[in-house]
Amino acid sequence: MVHPLSAGWITRTVFLVLLLFNSLETQGRTVEIGTGFWPPYLDQSAEGGGFLTRLIREAFATQDIQVRFIYVPWSRALAMTRSGQFDATAVWSCTPTREEEFLFSRPLYPFRYVLFHRKNDGFSWSSIKDWAGLRIGLTQDYAYGSKVATAIARGLVRPDITTSDRANFQKLLLGRIDLFPMDPLTGFAMLSETFDASTLERITFDPHPVRLAWYHLMFNRSSDEATGFREAFDTGLATLIENGRYQQLVTAMESAWLSDAITSTFKPGLAELIQQGPTLPPNEPCP
Repeated sequence: MVHPLSAGWITRTVFLVLLLFNSLETQGRTVEIGTGFWPPYLDQSAEGGGFLTRLIREAFATQDIQVRFIYVPWSRALAMTRSGQFDATAVWSCTPTREEEFLFSRPLYPFRYVLFHRKNDGFSWSSIKDWAGLRIGLTQDYAYGSKVATAIARGLVRPDITTSDRANFQKLLLGRIDLFPMDPLTGFAMLSETFDASTLERITFDPHPVRLAWYHLMFNRSSDEATGFREAFDTGLATLIENGRYQQLVTAMESAWLSDAITSTFKPGLAELIQQGPTLPPNEPCP
């Protein structure tokens, strides 16, 4: 029989008390979050700041915490969170290196990278062998997942690396590359801002995801408030999921996808992608 005052019992009790204390300490506070510009998810010019901005604000609001977003280049958001100038940064995927430096929240939303291509090429794929002989545009310092890495390592595709997503879309239109992996909603927003409707009709995407990545808030691990803010956010996100508000926000965003996808080339792919799920985040920091 384990004595109620055993070392293990005391350790667990102290841990739970500290979590509660950290959570209470953050109530009524303001969390400062550094982020980059990623329309339409994180967009200071959009109503409500975009889907992720609204989701993060509402999750923290359930715990009586206000949010201040500071928009800076992505690399600066990461560096300033690492140095403690921001409490957190939004949003990032888990990597072993980042897990050593930061605390990750529960996942917010699944981002599916798809392959954009010229409509007239009639491209479709079921395995990376279908990419053989094609040129794939990549943006410097981005992570595209195991399928793209494997296709490059096997010599199936020829990588063409540039410094921006817009440059890759321009090369796709000019016929200098054949494929470009990108989140479909971000891709559509970028194309809509850059090109006219007739040009948009020339580009589409295959709805099979080339990569599925969950994105998170990252908190400065060395901050005294990091654990409390992370616990508060995870609790708030769980509340939004349980009361149905999370699904309301997702449904509103996905409906906007279809209503905004005015070109015939985008609507079928977006509709199929929406049906694939998953929509509810797993209850663990880095799935």
